[in-house]
This record gives sequence, C-alpha cells and structure tokens, in this order.
Amino acid sequence: MEYIALYPALHKKLVKGFREHSEHDFLRVKDVATILNVSERTVREWILTGDLNAFQPAPRTTRVYFDDAAEFIIRSMKQNQRDDR
Repeated sequence: MEYIALYPALHKKLVKGFREHSEHDFLRVKDVATILNVSERTVREWILTGDLNAFQPAPRTTRVYFDDAAEFIIRSMKQNQRDDR
C-alpha cells in the first residue's frame, strides 16, 4: 500500500492496533479513535458524514474496515499538509 512507504511510523502504529484484535478485517470505533488520538464521538461523526466508511453488524455495534481507516488517515494527512501551506 501507498501509506507504508510514505508514513512508516504511521504504518507501525496501525499494524500494532490491528494486531490487538481478534477480528482481522475491521477495527472498533474505539480502536480507530485510539490510533488517531481523537474521541470516539469524532470518529462517529466522520462515519455519519460519510467521511469514514463503516458497517453495523449489530444494532449497537459499529465496525470500520482496516483498509478504509488507513485510506481515511492518508486523505486526512494530505488535506492537513495542503491546509498548512
């Protein structure tokens, strides 16, 4: 993936978060919030606005696909770099 070469430290952090799960295809909202150092509410807002793709396997459970989370992080970082200029 593109983010491995561009952001090796971020990749390590994502993989570490990824390995702490029993389900290897997705992350919990709490895990995404921890990796990004934001609140769970912020992650849920991103999901509601459609910025971050997620699904609900049960009524009170939300999961984010690992690849979607990685893509979202890359997009956010690129946007922040553009805003800083």
